Amino acid sequence: METSEISPTESIDKPTIPSKKKKISIWFFVALVLLCTNVYLIIIRQKPEVLPEIPDTTPVVTPPTVVKGNYSDLLSENCVEEKVSVSKLPFTLSEELIADYSIVDGNLPCSNYSETSEKKHFIYKEINLDGDKGELSRRSLFVFHKESLWMGMEDPFAPLSNFSPVVIDGDYYWLYIKSPGPFGVSSDGLWVDVMKEKRDVESGTVVRAVRFKILRDKEIIDLIKLYGTKTPDEALAENGEFPEYTLVGHDDITLFKQHLISLLEKSDILASFAVDVTEDLSGLIF
Repeated sequence: METSEISPTESIDKPTIPSKKKKISIWFFVALVLLCTNVYLIIIRQKPEVLPEIPDTTPVVTPPTVVKGNYSDLLSENCVEEKVSVSKLPFTLSEELIADYSIVDGNLPCSNYSETSEKKHFIYKEINLDGDKGELSRRSLFVFHKESLWMGMEDPFAPLSNFSPVVIDGDYYWLYIKSPGPFGVSSDGLWVDVMKEKRDVESGTVVRAVRFKILRDKEIIDLIKLYGTKTPDEALAENGEFPEYTLVGHDDITLFKQHLISLLEKSDILASFAVDVTEDLSGLIF
């Protein structure tokens, strides 16, 4: 049997072993691919979902048009048969005010007591709030200008400086103590107006909200008895309509008013009045 010999110079084929450097390159590539994949997945997960747009179905409300101009002129031109359309005036009304005052078809009552001038007009609207006992109580709204003329016994257009300032819930209002006939201020009840106003300089409009009521709270009656004069028993016996106490002297009334305002500012008697007055003023919008 012949044996072949391999000479030292002959090369023998050996299996190729990858170098250490190549192994590192492959693992680096694999790691890089995995890293990129993870980063991509994280970005995809964090991307906010895009929702389809929902059309806005909210109805578009067009605010009422406010007529620009002088209130006196506009009222004089458009006050026909003692009524005027709000659409012809330099202000609008809130839905709450329209409902509270039962304003129909956007018309307000207007008046002109002067026969010599067409520019003495004003607007006056009221709500009667009489209770079950028939006690007088009402909310009133006056819309006037500097030429407006009132022909009644009391002037609702008089400057606020004619009345007594009173602080209610940290805000200033004006108090008017009435003297109803034939006895004036008496223990039958105190007649008061609580009022406030706002003005629009551009149109010359003055809006005054008034809350009226006859107050018969015990604190009020006791105060009237303190400063008032007692009606003689004989007179009370002859005429049951005479009040028990009346305020007749100027000094007595002055002191009474000072004490009354102090009392009202510390109590909650007029708090609801202030709410009504403020709401009525805010319901007329320039």
